Amino acid sequence: NLGLKYAILVDSDRTDGNRAVKTSNEEKVENWQSSGVVVFCTRKREIENYINCSVIGCQYGEFDNAKQIIAQEKNIAQREIMKTFWTQLTAEQIISAGKYIDDKGEEKNEISEMISTLINL
Repeated sequence: NLGLKYAILVDSDRTDGNRAVKTSNEEKVENWQSSGVVVFCTRKREIENYINCSVIGCQYGEFDNAKQIIAQEKNIAQREIMKTFWTQLTAEQIISAGKYIDDKGEEKNEISEMISTLINL
């Protein structure tokens, strides 16, 4: 431990919206969090699912394998997707991608929640 503050972001690998059943990544995240690690897990399948479809020009849903779809549609290596397309997103598109409705029916934003947590490290 070098005394540096850090956080981890993990893809949920979720294939559907059934939050009652946790993915193995979500279980790992809960274990790390209970040990005091600052770790986030995407509500969508993977980080690529947050890239606005209008930026890429192909369609995919929250739980589709966006990385595979984008790579095939755009003939790009999967490891290059975030570097190529995330940087083209506007702040509004990123914030919009993080919106969700919680168990109480309230609109929340996971991107804003992550940023707030990071600021307070």
